[in-house]
Amino acid sequence: MAKNKSNPAIAILIIGFIMFLVGAVLVAVSLVLNSDAQQDSLAGDIMLYGGGALAALGLVMAIITICVANKGNSKKSKSNKQATTQNVNAEEVLTYDNVEYFATPAEYEFVNVGKHQSTEDKFDQIGKMGKTQFVIYMARLFSLRGYEVQLTPVIDNHGVDMLVKKDGATRAVSCVLANKVLCAEDIKYANEGKSFYQISGAIIITNMYFDRTSLEYARSHNWTLVDRNILAEQYMR
Repeated sequence: MAKNKSNPAIAILIIGFIMFLVGAVLVAVSLVLNSDAQQDSLAGDIMLYGGGALAALGLVMAIITICVANKGNSKKSKSNKQATTQNVNAEEVLTYDNVEYFATPAEYEFVNVGKHQSTEDKFDQIGKMGKTQFVIYMARLFSLRGYEVQLTPVIDNHGVDMLVKKDGATRAVSCVLANKVLCAEDIKYANEGKSFYQISGAIIITNMYFDRTSLEYARSHNWTLVDRNILAEQYMR
């Protein structure tokens, strides 16, 4: 059975409150004793000053605990506010001509970009992604490399998943999430997108590798192929 973790702040606050009550009681008793004796007694004085000190210490502990707790809640609230802002900014990138990618923040952060993960761990997570998740992940990587990224519609995008622009040059990008080596037949569909968007340069990115037929086909059409090795060395770092 799981044990409930106690809150240290609440425990300190309770202790402080108890100390204050005990001190207040001691002060009250000392006043009664001195009144009954019609003169100050040693026991009454000890209870008076000791009780006063105990009550004051308990009150100080309670006040400090409340102030620290309020400060922590304020920082947490500020942190949540910043996280919400980042999510909004990230989702603003995920639109093209009012067509939204149906992705939640948890999906496009499925691979922890910028965090200390091994390359194999990242590819292991990429292998569990869907196509849309992989496209959004690559959009983030291009953005980190200084590209302006424009996602195309999820449906009827003519084989192009995004347009990336840098140094005045715009290129069409097709993301191929695969579990096998890709041949020329697996990448020919990108020709339609090049013509539709009227862009001469194209980049085909995959989490796997390309065979010789795909390399020859890409060379004849002035395409850039990014396989698993190039993705790890030039985009993930």
